[in-house]
Amino acid sequence: MEDDEKMYVKEDEQDESGHILGERPDYYVRRSKRACWMRYVLFPLVCIAVAFAIYRFVRFINNVEQLPDMGDEPSSQVSYALGQGESGKEGEVAQRLAKIYDDMLDDSRPHPLTYLSSDFRQVMMDVLNAERECGCTLLDHDLWERTTGSDHDMQIKSVTVATDDRASGEVMVKGKQGHYSNQETIVVMLFLENGQWMVDDMLTSYGSEKGMLRQKAEEVLSTLSEQERLERREDVRHDAPVHTLSLRGVLEERNLVNFDMYLTISEGSVKGECEIEGDGARYILTGEIDDDGAMVLREYKNGVFSGRFFEGRMEGNSYVGKYRNSLGTTSSDFKATLR
Repeated sequence: MEDDEKMYVKEDEQDESGHILGERPDYYVRRSKRACWMRYVLFPLVCIAVAFAIYRFVRFINNVEQLPDMGDEPSSQVSYALGQGESGKEGEVAQRLAKIYDDMLDDSRPHPLTYLSSDFRQVMMDVLNAERECGCTLLDHDLWERTTGSDHDMQIKSVTVATDDRASGEVMVKGKQGHYSNQETIVVMLFLENGQWMVDDMLTSYGSEKGMLRQKAEEVLSTLSEQERLERREDVRHDAPVHTLSLRGVLEERNLVNFDMYLTISEGSVKGECEIEGDGARYILTGEIDDDGAMVLREYKNGVFSGRFFEGRMEGNSYVGKYRNSLGTTSSDFKATLR
């Protein structure tokens, strides 16, 4: 009887497949440990790896979108712009823009109007005329340095050629003041005039520099009565001295070529003529001279700008300086003495 009960119990503790339900084989124990390891160790590691991959991808995209650091030297600025232009036109404009700022930010900068277009130059002359008549200041900052401090430099951020004679360049001008530096980004508008890219306007956060100066000059001049303007002009005409100079000079880097120059100076304006030996032509000269004796004379032949100009200073009875072309590729020392 007892044997029958034991046999009944053993049969009851077995399932249909023959496994004993009252025991836990090692197979089930190992499977449980494997599931725990997958859930608490491997899965977090996979999540961390995916998150790191996403972070690296985002950093890569941001680095691609950033502009390269162009440094302070014009060569690096130009090389960047050259790489942007498919036809090379942008590179040509970038080289010209770097040349202009390299000269105008230098301690021995040329005349402030040297690289301005004829229209922009006329606006500046109107501003000077308005300041002289009203005794006020219309241009209270430097066109080229823009920022306070010293050791100014610039970086070309981009160059765009719109048409055959219109282009623009976005530049950043930086100035140092003690341990700090400040900067301003402007868009320089350029116009192809007589074969040279000239600065036709400067766009800042305040708008068009040329437009603003033109408006200020017109407003000042319009507030003065016509009679008052005529009286002031008549007084200046009687009081302002007129100087006539005859000079004999030599171009030292052109095999000592001699030239004669005849100038009339009045109220900071200079007009005259020049004859260069061996050239066979007579050139018309127009320009400006400031209170320090710095004088720039542009050369015209048959009413057309030749692309060359005299730039120098009156020192005693001599006019000394450089005879340049607008490209900046040729330059000759000269000295002209009063006769």
